[in-house]
Amino acid sequence: MACSVRELESRARRADESGQAARTPARRAAVHPDQQAAVEQLSDAFGSAFGTDVKVVPSGGGYRLQLAFESLEEALELVRRLGAATPA
Repeated sequence: MACSVRELESRARRADESGQAARTPARRAAVHPDQQAAVEQLSDAFGSAFGTDVKVVPSGGGYRLQLAFESLEEALELVRRLGAATPA
């Protein structure tokens, strides 16, 4: 049965609205034990240096860091400690 693009789009919207759209969970590649050890080491080191929680995630051949702050003031205090000018 051949369908037009518009008909397929309409069916997809209806399925999505009714919660019937097939959703596949995101697949995460297994993290090598050495890489996991590096993640923990980096998280501890940056957490101590920045004085805040740091989430480290393997990203390709490197790492991505995510900082968490309770407030704008806390974030700007880190900026000041790093020696950067704070925006007005």
